[in-house]
Amino acid sequence: MAQENREEYGTTPAVINETVRAARDFLREHPEERAEFTPAAELQDDRQRERSLQQDPGEVPISLFLGWPRKRVGRALADIHATEPEDSPIDEEALSSMPTQEHSASFRKSIQESHQKTVRKLLASR
Repeated sequence: MAQENREEYGTTPAVINETVRAARDFLREHPEERAEFTPAAELQDDRQRERSLQQDPGEVPISLFLGWPRKRVGRALADIHATEPEDSPIDEEALSSMPTQEHSASFRKSIQESHQKTVRKLLASR
């Protein structure tokens, strides 16, 4: 269904990011479902399985769960991780308003680079 909506409606980063966030949260809360979409190498022994299922689901389980390409999910996760901290210099609404994932990635990288330069200047001026 997620794939059909993407193709039919030319989904924006806002919808992609929210879909990926919802899938990530679902897989976090349902480790039994997550195991079905986790690569077999991560589930070989009990300790490795336990460790894998305690971490946040990454782009592989989410892309398999949604039936989306890893690149799309990876870009959405980068957007999500960049906007989740309370003190993030990146505004989620501005990022989500971009017309494509390529635009949102470029915008995110520009803001992050600018923020890093500002922090370096502040630290150097002390």
